[in-house]
Amino acid sequence: RPTPLAVRYVHAELSRDRPAVREYALLAMGIGGMDGTLEKAQAMLASRSPTTRGAACIALGLLGTAERNPGADTSLRVACRIALTKVIEDDPNPYVRGYAALATGMVGGEEARGTVEAMARTTRTSRARAYGLLALSLLGGSHKNELLADIRASERQMRLPLVATHAIYALGFTKDRRHLETILQSIESMDNRYAKAASLIALAYLCTGESIPRRHA
Repeated sequence: RPTPLAVRYVHAELSRDRPAVREYALLAMGIGGMDGTLEKAQAMLASRSPTTRGAACIALGLLGTAERNPGADTSLRVACRIALTKVIEDDPNPYVRGYAALATGMVGGEEARGTVEAMARTTRTSRARAYGLLALSLLGGSHKNELLADIRASERQMRLPLVATHAIYALGFTKDRRHLETILQSIESMDNRYAKAASLIALAYLCTGESIPRRHA
């Protein structure tokens, strides 16, 4: 658990009139599983700033992830999931909806799968779709065909390299070794350097079997 000094410092930064600092302070609360994170994040979801709302979503994802926060009980995870689902359904900004989907994948839960999948299938914004694909892979289940379709479409058109990159990440996040050949093929065949780099990272995640990658979640 965070030390009392750390908690006081983070709360002090939240009260300052510096939006960027407040966003990182909220993320720190989510990482540390600090008391009051849920209420602070819910309040910041009402901000006019999409960046602030996005940070609030990720804070909820961090707070509700049992692996990162062993103290996250069922009621807390449900509260985080409900708040994030509302953002996916109602927020006018596609990027914020994408962050909410990703955070929902971090929290987990079969109940959220339909909402995340609908967002990933219908959004026209590449980053939101990319985050939706990551969320689906974190939620588990069978989404291999959808992920492969995004990779192949992006390979042919190269209009959406961001989607291809995150689809490859998502294959790694599934921890399913049957995707190994696909990832190796993408390393050899894709010309886009970002997609090739994503393939290498996905390969590492696939081999480690880590459920939520620490540096790229």
